[in-house]
Amino acid sequence: MRWTAQAEQWKQVLEEYEKEGVKRGAFCSRRGIKVSTFDYWRARVRKTGGDECGVVKVADMAPVLEAIRIRVDDRITIELDGSTGEGQLVRVLRAVASV
Repeated sequence: MRWTAQAEQWKQVLEEYEKEGVKRGAFCSRRGIKVSTFDYWRARVRKTGGDECGVVKVADMAPVLEAIRIRVDDRITIELDGSTGEGQLVRVLRAVASV
């Protein structure tokens, strides 16, 4: 199952939890969910705002003629030349989000 499909399922579970207004432990027990798993997905969905893999929609991009450098952390630096299109950039960001 892809991460996005799994995230969508968890978004629904979390919405149901919020609607029920019960304690987390009771909700998880009734659903057969480990509390640690629930907490993990709750934090992950909150972190991304529920958006797919944390990718933010960018307004239409004007062509970029300069190179783009994105530093994610100490391990990952991405460098793209000036001919990189929006589709390529989105694919790169999605790949980084899965690391």
